[in-house]
Amino acid sequence: MMNAAVTTSNFDSDLFSSEVITKYFNAREQEVYFHSLRHVDDRRSIYPRVLATLGELLAFFDDAASLELLDSCIFRHRQKVEKVSQGRQILDYLKGVNPRGVELLA
Repeated sequence: MMNAAVTTSNFDSDLFSSEVITKYFNAREQEVYFHSLRHVDDRRSIYPRVLATLGELLAFFDDAASLELLDSCIFRHRQKVEKVSQGRQILDYLKGVNPRGVELLA
């Protein structure tokens, strides 16, 4: 029941119009919830739900069209976030990353 026929050229603004995108966001939601739990027993109790959700997402990984859609909508446009070293000033870093943005905020 994989519906990866949606492509980036005809993909509408409804992120949940594609099953693979929906499964991705469900998996991310489970991941965030898991990391928010502080008590070990609470974490252990949701393992089956997390595993089921991840399994549903992994089922799409054999389908090239699903992977292309996921990549084009979620991953392709992500920018690498560089951590600022202790010896480098944050403003200097920001000027290097986005000088026009720093200029507009000044």
